[in-house]
Amino acid sequence: MHKNSFLSEAIMEEVIYEDLPSNLCAIRDYIEERETEKPLEKFNHDEFREASVSSSMKDSSVYYDGQAAQNSDSSSLHSPRQRPKVPGLQRDIEVLKAELLAFISEHGQEGFMPMRKQLRKHGRVDIEKAITRMGGFR
Repeated sequence: MHKNSFLSEAIMEEVIYEDLPSNLCAIRDYIEERETEKPLEKFNHDEFREASVSSSMKDSSVYYDGQAAQNSDSSSLHSPRQRPKVPGLQRDIEVLKAELLAFISEHGQEGFMPMRKQLRKHGRVDIEKAITRMGGFR
């Protein structure tokens, strides 16, 4: 037991190394689901904001190209990095292996584990997090 603490070391380790990461994963999953369910609401909000900015800019006799700003916003919302979520990636080692092999065949060198930098560069932070959750890079 720690000094001035009623919690045993085993309970502290369980909370820090098991409960906290799983809760953070659950929060991330919830946020990702909400983002995939309601991308149009965000787009409509951005479109409204651009329209109000362009009208206020025209009122002050300053030229504003609202169409160019709208086009750049719409392209950033539908970026190629947004992909469907892989079910079981965080919990099933076989799913992780399959995703890793697919990533290596597409972006890597056969027989070599991709580095974190490569995974991030190609927008596969989900694979990086799954590897970390299942033991990490060594």
